[in-house]
Amino acid sequence: MMSPKKQDVKRMMHRFVQLEIQLVPAIFISGGLSFLLAMTHAWWLSVVCGGIGGYLATNPRKGFLTGCLGLLLGWGTQIMLVALFDQINRLNEVLSMLGINAGIVALLTIAIGSILGGFGGLNAALLKKGIKSMAWYKSSSEPVEVPTR
Repeated sequence: MMSPKKQDVKRMMHRFVQLEIQLVPAIFISGGLSFLLAMTHAWWLSVVCGGIGGYLATNPRKGFLTGCLGLLLGWGTQIMLVALFDQINRLNEVLSMLGINAGIVALLTIAIGSILGGFGGLNAALLKKGIKSMAWYKSSSEPVEVPTR
């Protein structure tokens, strides 16, 4: 018989691994978190936001899609806000010396961010799949009853 503390840990781990939501809410969660991190200048943590969205997805393909579209949404919203408050004109003036349009730089930024978010989501979805297939997760001396809502 398992001790109550060990059974509680096993139950919490089971709930955490079984956490799956639909694709659209996962995209909005990932996009919202990446937008907040980009506004605080912690853009390099956006891969983690893609990973959170990918962990909430049901399989690795949807994990990549969730991370990719989430960061596309988050970084695209941030660039639209920057363009709305006329700060992109300064960038346009500097880049015009090089013969580059600021819109091209914005699109490249969004593309690179969405690819990074997609890989973060793919890694998290594969990590979840690996945890589900591990022997220590599946084996138990007693079945753990997880309460349903």
